[in-house]
Amino acid sequence: MKQIKRASLAFVLAVVLATGLVPAGALTALAEPANTPAETSQDSSTSSGEITATTGGVCQAAEEPSADTSASEPATDGILVIPSTDSWLRSGDMAEHQLEQAGLRVTDRMETSDGVILAAEPTEGQTDEEAAAAAQALPGIEAAQPNYIYSLIDGVEEPAPADAATPEATASPISPTSDTSTASPLATPRANDPFAQTSSPATNPNQYWLYNATLTDAWNSATTDGSVTVAILDSGVRANHEDLSANVLRNVAYDAFYDKPLNFNDANQGDLNGHGTHVAGIIAGVANNGIGIAGGSFNANIVPIKVTNDTDSRATTQSLLMGYNYMLSLVKSGKCPNIRVVNMSLGGYGSDIRDSLLGSTITRARNEFGIVTVCAGGNGDNVTPYTDPSYPSDFAACVSVTALEPDGTNIVWSDYNQYKDISAPGRSIWSTYIRQNTFANGPYASLSGTSMASPLVAGAFALLFAAVPDATVDEACEAVYATARAINDPVNDRRQTSGSHGAIDVAAAVNYLEAHHVKHFADVHEADWFYDTVNYATSNGIMNGYAGTNLFGPNDVMTREQAAAVLYNYLGNGAIAPAAPQTDINQADWYARPVNWAIATGYMNGYDSRTFGVGDSLTREQVACIIANVTGNSTTQANPAKFNALPDHNATSDWARTCVTWAVDKGVINGVNQPDGTRLLNPGGTATRAEMAAVIKNAILSGLL
Repeated sequence: MKQIKRASLAFVLAVVLATGLVPAGALTALAEPANTPAETSQDSSTSSGEITATTGGVCQAAEEPSADTSASEPATDGILVIPSTDSWLRSGDMAEHQLEQAGLRVTDRMETSDGVILAAEPTEGQTDEEAAAAAQALPGIEAAQPNYIYSLIDGVEEPAPADAATPEATASPISPTSDTSTASPLATPRANDPFAQTSSPATNPNQYWLYNATLTDAWNSATTDGSVTVAILDSGVRANHEDLSANVLRNVAYDAFYDKPLNFNDANQGDLNGHGTHVAGIIAGVANNGIGIAGGSFNANIVPIKVTNDTDSRATTQSLLMGYNYMLSLVKSGKCPNIRVVNMSLGGYGSDIRDSLLGSTITRARNEFGIVTVCAGGNGDNVTPYTDPSYPSDFAACVSVTALEPDGTNIVWSDYNQYKDISAPGRSIWSTYIRQNTFANGPYASLSGTSMASPLVAGAFALLFAAVPDATVDEACEAVYATARAINDPVNDRRQTSGSHGAIDVAAAVNYLEAHHVKHFADVHEADWFYDTVNYATSNGIMNGYAGTNLFGPNDVMTREQAAAVLYNYLGNGAIAPAAPQTDINQADWYARPVNWAIATGYMNGYDSRTFGVGDSLTREQVACIIANVTGNSTTQANPAKFNALPDHNATSDWARTCVTWAVDKGVINGVNQPDGTRLLNPGGTATRAEMAAVIKNAILSGLL
């Protein structure tokens, strides 16, 4: 398959099948702006001449900063087009024909697991915007947009002091200069890595950021150890690095820009730029191997996905879509099912950016696959911060990260606006690098910027998902935001102008998530009528899923011993009752204590003195009578109006009529909705586990239990 020649490529057409990258209906202009923070970089070989990413990430010598905090307009590399359903069915053939008929020359065609990507050139003298408009006007075209150019947000390389300590430096405590730096002077990380033993930012090399962000404390509650995988969309990763190789999944590494496996065997060994290698170390430098650094995730696996070209390290919407499509294929195929985090330390400024294709794909990864995308928030021009929105960090579906000094104050040139979400240490971050003997400390370097703060947060999310594997992205974000510490910065106070919730406190976030997590079951979905009911029952410890599985069994029958356990969980308070006389009760089984208790309290009875009915299902009217027994209302007369209004109320057994009438009157049982819109009591029908959860919830919220 041909590689796209970027010198001649004018625009790209993405043809996506019905199960493709982005649902066609989602391709509307995004309401929020998007930006790509332009992190400045200063190569160690130059004494001056800071470099800053400008339009679309083209690097130019920095000019004198002005008071203006706006960034330049975005650059584009053609357009992206999604054909409508008719063209999907033809795998892009019709779209290709239509484009050529309109004078737009198709130059390449790439097959993906979800559809086709076509590359084409506008007609002579036609701009990308004009080509997009022309494509949009063609029959069967769902949407057209520019193919935006994005740049790596380069980290500022900082030479170590002349008297910098060796990697074996003795740990020394952080001296907080604000109330946002809370690392303990006595804190000792679980990792034996030399850099991680040094908590002082004044001693080089160090990993003060592990302490400032309370990662060392979080490791006492959770470590990732391969249970979570982070996809790094960047310049690649030097996979043979001594402090990375054990955590890099080489067999699934991918070059999305050139649509081929990532090459670890050439001269650059997987990363020509070095940016991706530095990011990778912050997330997943091998912890506890006695070498160099310890990544914040404590040994997450990483999938390197190179999204930049080999000439100026720029990415495009197309290469990012290819990267996401590939990543999601790894999840869907089961090759890498535990990808939960993406890090993108790249972006592009411009108030006119409306990258709906990229934004919708990121949203799909979040909503359908439970993958959070963490992005660098931008470095302005390395002197003055920008307040323009940026892509991809400022998409609503992304976590946008700003950078902090070691004392917890804002790095002055770190971008800020209402779309930022969280802040993390970003000054002088030591991590893995591509060059040997960098600053006499081996293949490591100290860089600054939001490109460094972002992977710190990405590693924190990996820890959160390791601690609570079935947590949703929303839950993990809530934990991070709710526990963030206030940033005390009188000089650059941005509390009223930045959307950042504050400085990340990873240990507090892990504790918060563990305490507030709602159990999520594979067979309980948000669209189900019982979703909130099951969550209520499980979060309050009233019911549980099946042991050793991620299943609740909402439509399974409710057995008699399960009903006893439900009552015991809510009312038993750990009581131990004498063994019941019924011989079908196995006193060594899990249900023995709740069944003994239920019989002793009179809340439930056996069929006779010898049989309780272990394993037998309960009917809905039996459940109503059990609740009536528990509340002391088994003989209470109630208003029969609601009961009589149910069409099948006369099907209720005579012995259960009083209890069922009471239960319906009090809202404990409300009937079952039918497909034709009617509601039936179904008194003799088998009660399901979801229905039992609803009955208990109704009784509690009504004040009856």
